[in-house]
Amino acid sequence: QALNDSSYSVQGAALSAMFDINEERALEVAEKWEKEKSSSIRNAVAETYASVGGSEKQEYFEKKISSTDGWGLYNMLFYYGNFLGRMDKEATLTGLTTMMDAAERTDAWWSDYAATGGMNRIISGQEVQISKLEAELKELDKVNLTREEEIKAEIEDLNFSIDKVKE
Repeated sequence: QALNDSSYSVQGAALSAMFDINEERALEVAEKWEKEKSSSIRNAVAETYASVGGSEKQEYFEKKISSTDGWGLYNMLFYYGNFLGRMDKEATLTGLTTMMDAAERTDAWWSDYAATGGMNRIISGQEVQISKLEAELKELDKVNLTREEEIKAEIEDLNFSIDKVKE
């Protein structure tokens, strides 16, 4: 019911709560609301994609960041950092460039802070990915050498991304 409320704030809060309960439904609703102009809805969509969206949602962030300014940009950079923390090397490097460009296009005092915070969330998220992969690697049966090599390559890519973010 809250998703159909007349208040955008209530609708946004409902979507934010939904992804904890039903990721699939939350993604469906977020996709329907991608073009909404309300900041409450835009933030809820970004939060949903940052938490449970796949790599195909990167385009959403790229478009919103290039067309948003003010505090809306600050929020987009926040959620984009969370999103990129779950992504692979290619997505991270693309996103890193976008974040830096966004921070440079405004003179607002918070722009560097927003970009730096986003980069720290990328690093944290990718460190979590590395920890999970290292745990999986320890549990692997030595017979499964193909997966072992895949995990090592993923860890190498994530470490590369982290190093680029730190530059």
